Amino acid sequence: MKVNLFTLILIAFVTAGCATIEITPQLPGGLVGYVYIQEGVGAASTGESAIIVSGEVMNDPNYKPLTGAKATLSGSSPVYTNSSGRFSIDGISPGWKSLTIDHDNIRPVRQSVIIQSGKTTYLTNQNSIDAGIGWYLIIGIERYGHLAYPQYSSMGADKDATSIWDELFLRNDLAGMGKLLINSEATKKEIKDWIQYANTHSKPNDYLVVYYAGLTLEHIRKDEVYYPTTGGLHHILPYDAQLSNNSDLDRTLISDGELELWLSDFKGQDVTVILEASYSGTFIDGNSTFPLLPFALRRAGYTVITATDSDTKATYDPHLGDSGQSVFTHFLVHGLQTINTDDGKITANQLYVHVRDEMASYFGTAPDRHVPQLYVGHSRSPVVYRY
Repeated sequence: MKVNLFTLILIAFVTAGCATIEITPQLPGGLVGYVYIQEGVGAASTGESAIIVSGEVMNDPNYKPLTGAKATLSGSSPVYTNSSGRFSIDGISPGWKSLTIDHDNIRPVRQSVIIQSGKTTYLTNQNSIDAGIGWYLIIGIERYGHLAYPQYSSMGADKDATSIWDELFLRNDLAGMGKLLINSEATKKEIKDWIQYANTHSKPNDYLVVYYAGLTLEHIRKDEVYYPTTGGLHHILPYDAQLSNNSDLDRTLISDGELELWLSDFKGQDVTVILEASYSGTFIDGNSTFPLLPFALRRAGYTVITATDSDTKATYDPHLGDSGQSVFTHFLVHGLQTINTDDGKITANQLYVHVRDEMASYFGTAPDRHVPQLYVGHSRSPVVYRY
């Protein structure tokens, strides 16, 4: 009689009697953490994180508990931090989970944590979360130090920048650091120094927003006031810009390639650049000038919104706003004030769509109409504002 191998193994297993299989039940676990925000947020200049999620009580006088932060673990209902900044989630199935922390003062941050069977997990130093803050640089130049006024001027640029500062930074519920540079404050050195300051103190979850209102070299050339004999035209003009010769261009202007070099050292997740200037679309046309960086701002992690394409002049309307405003900036501010979202957050893409549609309605078929441009270098749209 033939007996197959499986039958022999089965007989041996049954007759052994002493062989047992023990299955350990997987019990629900829990998660505990604390959320803290830095006092005044301005202390971010120390290079520390403005928001920290930890498993321990912090006794650092520079931090205070963040009440009302929402903690959501994948597969569980959200809970909110108490007056001590503490949150606790129970009844969680074991395994790797995604933890999301959200609050009116921060952009949502996510972290993977492992929940152990039958135990409470406390966030340790190894999986604490540094929630990001925003870095906002707002620049507006109407009068230039070495250029004749009003022949060389960007009408209302200083007022445009001030209105953006008031709405995008001062009224923004997101935690952040900011700098407003108006006219003589907006030298090339000051602009570069502040970006480098943000680069030095930024963290991986931070984000940077740069707004510029002023002249471009292309604007000057198109107006037949000045013709550079060499070099490209993808430049914005700081307050101390000089145009007497070609060496002045490289030394005192800011090219798209140079701006990208400054921004490339930012440690955060994304960079948003907003340009209120005539012919500003040249900054995202895929070309670059000195230093030569092909595609300059058209890179991963960048979002760029420009007032016009590369062939159109921006329009200033003396009847917009309280005392005149550029059309593009007027509808930027309008969007920040009126866009309504389910979560109270406004992304760069949402802001662009609002401005594009409002400008189309404003201009109709007018000969001075211009269309804002958008470049997005990643799959998600960065949140820039929260109300």
